[in-house]
Amino acid sequence: MIDIQQAHFKKTTTVDGKLCAEVEIIPFGRTGNLLAYVTAIPNGGYEIVRVLQAHAGGDAAQVVPDVHQALESVAEEEFSDDTFGCDWKAKAHFLDNLLACPEVRSQLDSLNEQS
Repeated sequence: MIDIQQAHFKKTTTVDGKLCAEVEIIPFGRTGNLLAYVTAIPNGGYEIVRVLQAHAGGDAAQVVPDVHQALESVAEEEFSDDTFGCDWKAKAHFLDNLLACPEVRSQLDSLNEQS
């Protein structure tokens, strides 16, 4: 499970045709920052579209070269278990922690109004 030390809104971008907030995450007990792409969903909630491992600088332009491999790597390490494939409790916990950051929540609420 990934616990969040800090999270910062970086920019609005489109991922897989969805308007997303790009959020840089500094996790507890883990080397390297993460970039999470979060979008608003029709019921007023949010979903994580993608999570990538960022290079040392945390620059959004410097994600690992194979985006799909990075996504699978982060997702498999942190959000999967042997019996159900995806640990939905871990994903929900991660999203709840992300939404608890006031700056991120404010930007996501603005994004929700745009969609």
